[in-house]
Amino acid sequence: MFNHKNNRGQNLIEVLIAMGLFFIFAVGSLILISKYLTTFTRAAELTQVKYIVQEGFEAIQSISYNNWSSFADGTYGLNKSSGQWQFQASPNLINNKFTRSITISSAERDENCNLVANGGSADPDTKIATVNINWTTTTGEINKSTSKLYAKWYDPTNCLAEGEAGNLIINVITANIDSTKKSLVNIILENEGSVPITIDKMTLTWTKPGKITYIKIDGVNHWHSTNGTGTPQGAQLSGTELDIVDLLLEAGQDYDINAIRFNEKVDGSTFTITVIMSDGSSTTEITTPPFVP
Repeated sequence: MFNHKNNRGQNLIEVLIAMGLFFIFAVGSLILISKYLTTFTRAAELTQVKYIVQEGFEAIQSISYNNWSSFADGTYGLNKSSGQWQFQASPNLINNKFTRSITISSAERDENCNLVANGGSADPDTKIATVNINWTTTTGEINKSTSKLYAKWYDPTNCLAEGEAGNLIINVITANIDSTKKSLVNIILENEGSVPITIDKMTLTWTKPGKITYIKIDGVNHWHSTNGTGTPQGAQLSGTELDIVDLLLEAGQDYDINAIRFNEKVDGSTFTITVIMSDGSSTTEITTPPFVP
């Protein structure tokens, strides 16, 4: 005889299983959607931050040309109400979300006029400008900081001397760490002078472990640790002077540093990049670039 009670029980179990599977699927879908939205929002925020940082450095560059005397150590905001960028006493709130502040500090040089992290004397012609961006997300507060050196090349009073380096700009505004976390990319070399200049050597320091393996500029390796391009050969430690294949920069032209490659992950590192010209003059930039996946 057919058992209707057992059949109803089996149907109920099947319905419960189906509902359970649907619930699991629905919850999983919601989690995936939530993660996607979080990732999308974070990417959009980082795009905005990149623009705000770039604008900050461009403003600081303008101030350095027009009003070097305002480069006193301290923390500032930026103001363009007069038509030219100026420092102001308080940080800026941008898009009702991002707070941008500019910190100016003195760079130090030793008795040989080399830049040093500490133990030297403050150089009135060289300042470190740090752009700080702070904002709040659903997961908490985020702070990004990037630093760059600014020098009073046009009228130096101390160590700076005119030379080829006086016309070279190491533009790190758009610098970032790529998706592998092993390459520093998007640095631009700019010859702002009216005559060609030549880069002879480069020295890089960074604050994370690892060794440098190659430097590619405008699609060409100018130093490589294993293929005989430049010296010394072999992967090199932070602070090693690299004799690259000489790079001629034509007047008024820009040249992309496509990649400075390392054998370990360097995201979160602070980099000091010193470029030495054929006449022995040099210029240095410091940057803590963001990681851009």
